[in-house]
Amino acid sequence: MFSSGYIYATYNTLPISAALNSANSLLLLQDSPSNQKICPAIISNSVETSYLELYSDKDLCFYSLDIGKQFKFMNFGLGISSLNHPIYKENTANFAISKKILMIHFGTSFSYISTKINSKEEKSSSLSFGIKTEQNNWASQFSINKISLLKSDDKEMEINLENSYKITKNTKISVGLFKENSFDFSFRIGLAQEFSKYLTLISSYQYLPDRFGMGMTFHLQKIYIIYGIRTHQELDLTHALSIGYNF
Repeated sequence: MFSSGYIYATYNTLPISAALNSANSLLLLQDSPSNQKICPAIISNSVETSYLELYSDKDLCFYSLDIGKQFKFMNFGLGISSLNHPIYKENTANFAISKKILMIHFGTSFSYISTKINSKEEKSSSLSFGIKTEQNNWASQFSINKISLLKSDDKEMEINLENSYKITKNTKISVGLFKENSFDFSFRIGLAQEFSKYLTLISSYQYLPDRFGMGMTFHLQKIYIIYGIRTHQELDLTHALSIGYNF
């Protein structure tokens, strides 16, 4: 039986683009402006629109538009998204800024969320903070998300930690830990393999709960197309498609 509370719980931990869907929300495997919603220190120089069909349910569709712009003095990111279901609806707006100081990128973001379950509407807002560093073939990011600005908000604060290593010129591996307040740590590992300048494949695995992700990115000069799938322990696949343009 369909439950609005169940949809709310599962949606909170869902990826929000094809790149994140295929990578189980690992951020360092592939550039995407959607990454800024998890770690605001990671703002790419691109614009991207995404469509997700959650659990292969045509009534449970997620849409998003994300844009990032890098400047010499600071980077800016903006994202909007919408989940529209007859029972549960959610609209989100996100604004992020980041700045590089020495070898470290520092970022923060503000999110405004409007939800509607049946006829009951709620509004909330939160802050996120993140850092990212790169050196030679290594990269790391750490972020704290969904820090509620109101005591009445019941959003689960999230902690993300991730490290990646470029094994070869065309191969990158990434491992990460994810934690929500009320749940155990979740372990994630992923691999990105660039077969040519036109094609990159992504594969990933998440432990607690067990989920597999796979995807492919087609590069057409400055335009890219990403398709990714992700499994669920009990429900059908989540399909995601993103189309983007690199500035």
